[in-house]
Amino acid sequence: MSMSNHSLLNVMTAQVTGIGVGSFILFSIWIVACILCLVALRTKKLIGVISIIVASIITFTLLLIPLDSKDSVPEVHKDKDYQFVWKTLLATVLGLCALGSITIFLTEHCIDPQIPQPIRTWLIEK
Repeated sequence: MSMSNHSLLNVMTAQVTGIGVGSFILFSIWIVACILCLVALRTKKLIGVISIIVASIITFTLLLIPLDSKDSVPEVHKDKDYQFVWKTLLATVLGLCALGSITIFLTEHCIDPQIPQPIRTWLIEK
């Protein structure tokens, strides 16, 4: 690969904090969706479910868009991961299950209501 082709590839692969722009956008969307889910737990609103649905729709839509046209990128042999969509789907389902199980664990086990005892039942020794 000549020097001009190498510099062309570096310009075309823009990165944000070491990851690609698309990955950064997806990561940001899912972080916002998770924060809205946590807020929805307190407010008893459907904003959490709606945010997860919207984030899922955006994720699957972006996964279906082709990366680039073949004319604009110089031909470089790359190994392709044909299982990427299924791995992403599996990771999403497992992440949602983990989030749900942690929520159920916290609400059912860790956050037990403590019933206050009246002061009259305490024994005061003289």
